Amino acid sequence: MRLKIIVTAMFSALVVGGCTKTGSTIGGAPGTAEDLERLRAVYAERDGNVVVGSVIGLLPEENLLAIGNVPVDRFFTGDNVSILDGNETTIAFARVVRRADGTVHASYTSQANARPPVEGDLVVRFPR
Repeated sequence: MRLKIIVTAMFSALVVGGCTKTGSTIGGAPGTAEDLERLRAVYAERDGNVVVGSVIGLLPEENLLAIGNVPVDRFFTGDNVSILDGNETTIAFARVVRRADGTVHASYTSQANARPPVEGDLVVRFPR
């Protein structure tokens, strides 16, 4: 009986210990102007309908961000976009909520264990 309790305790410790996260955060430095241009060139070769811009403003308490450096008329309410760091790691997803003053506003949700978006992060809208 005692052996059964010890084995059960050890198994439980392994399961719980094996499932805990390391605490490392996903997401490096935001993109640079060079990263933005490079990513635009890459997607232009693959699919000219992909739009690449950058985060130019944030309201983190409301999970809202502003997307700039894009042709605003190519975004529509409800469009989904991906938010990437300078290494092209996806750190968040967002949904367009409106277009205003030459920018696109979107509500974002960060990936688990990812840092929140910051100004300079890259934004990619794939074709519908």
